[in-house]
Parts: sequence; structure tokens; C-alpha cells
Amino acid sequence: MAAIHLCAPARTPRRSPTAVLAVTADAPLTRVFAVGLGLGVVVAALVGLSGDRMVPSHSAAVYRGAFVGMASLALLAGSAAVTAAGLAC
Repeated sequence: MAAIHLCAPARTPRRSPTAVLAVTADAPLTRVFAVGLGLGVVVAALVGLSGDRMVPSHSAAVYRGAFVGMASLALLAGSAAVTAAGLAC
């Protein structure tokens, strides 16, 4: 019997350029709200939720970007790191 790998990578569909742009733009925007303006990650999560309403065709991409932007400063220290992580998502 074959083992089931729970952490095996799933097939990732090809992403559209606008979905990549949505994640890449939303990650630093969320970081600005969370850290730059001092609103915290809970309020900054509204960026992801509002992005769902503004761009419903790419709501998952926008929401992923919001999670990247809410990453700890110890993990992603600068805006360049946040933008690169958003691009990688």
C-alpha cells in the first residue's frame, strides 16, 4: 500500500499576471497598514477582505497577499522582503 504524503506539493495552476500583481501589491500595502500606521494585523486584514470586494476575480490572490503582509517583522524585516515574498506566493 502506498503512503499518502500530506505535505506533497499540489499541482499549481498557471497564474495570470494580474493575480501575481494582486499578491505583490497587497503584501506591502497590508504591511503599511499593520506596521507603518500601527493599526495591527487584525485591522490590516481588512485590506484582504476589501480586496475581495474590489477584485472578486482575484480574491484568493489578494487574500494571500494580506497574509504575507501580516508576517512577523522578525521573518520579513523590510518592504523589499515583503514584496519579494508576495511575488513568490
